[in-house]
Amino acid sequence: VIMEKFNTWADPRTGIQPFLPPTGCRYTSTTSKILFWLRCGLLGPILVLLRLPIVGVLFLLLWLLESVTGLIPAGARRLTQRIYHTIIIRALLFFMGFWSIDAGYATSRRRNPFPTTAPGSSVSDGHVVIANHSSYIDVLYLAYQFSPTFTATVNDWRDGELPAPGVVVPQTLFQAISETIYQPRRLAKQCRPFDEVVKNSVGPVIVFPEGTTTNGNVLLGCIPVIPVSTTVPRTNFHILSFKYPFTDFSPVYTVGSFALHLVKMCSQFSNSIQITYVIDKDIATVLSSEENTEEWTDKLYATLASTMSKQRGQLQVNAKHPFNVYWYEHKNEYKKKK
Repeated sequence: VIMEKFNTWADPRTGIQPFLPPTGCRYTSTTSKILFWLRCGLLGPILVLLRLPIVGVLFLLLWLLESVTGLIPAGARRLTQRIYHTIIIRALLFFMGFWSIDAGYATSRRRNPFPTTAPGSSVSDGHVVIANHSSYIDVLYLAYQFSPTFTATVNDWRDGELPAPGVVVPQTLFQAISETIYQPRRLAKQCRPFDEVVKNSVGPVIVFPEGTTTNGNVLLGCIPVIPVSTTVPRTNFHILSFKYPFTDFSPVYTVGSFALHLVKMCSQFSNSIQITYVIDKDIATVLSSEENTEEWTDKLYATLASTMSKQRGQLQVNAKHPFNVYWYEHKNEYKKKK
């Protein structure tokens, strides 16, 4: 019934609804129902009471350090951020239930990641990382791994128009987290040229070409972030994908209360994250031809979808704001009926 109410936002190419939050398993047997109650009704509140204060303190400490290091010269700032990002963000993820991080590489012949001791080791300053976007956890992991400059895309334009190509908004860590929670509207005039952002960035640059968070069941129609005249070498682009295997509650965050989502996630005994990197030589094999930037970028996004093992859709980020409005209206109506 819920899915039928949101059919307006189903992707026209695949029929998949990319913005609806994932739902957990429905248990039918008495044993599974009892175990579910023990996990959520008994163990869950205890874990929340233990974890949430620590998570809050770590977030506050991270915010304070981000504020202070913003005043430090670029070179020293980068080194300082790498130190406390590695320690504090890993601790944050641990107390959120991410005891281990399953990160590895996928080749063109093998989609499932295999263990590696140095995922993303070839990503350097001035490089660009292309990734799908499903949660604020994506942002935390990328900060932990790279201490990058995040970017946001144009996400609002008139019907019948095309999104402005080759422009983004550079963001700090907490601006990127805020972006996933509040999802503000952004026009092209608020953005800066992509090449300029890459050139002036400290560390690598993260691009979420979908422009918003989705449930990961389909890759949204990607925004043309990379300009046709880009001067960034093609060898400086990297691809990775995020997946969140789950049973009861998913770490994926597309819409709804951030505080409630965080509480529910902390109530789980453990959470899972799977990051799959595309090996650089495989990117070079697929994307080495002398095609124009538009065709090359299309192949880049096709490779990202393949890494996710998902289809590419047509629906784009400008559909997210009206979806959010309808979602909250639907929730308020439901509360009034109760």
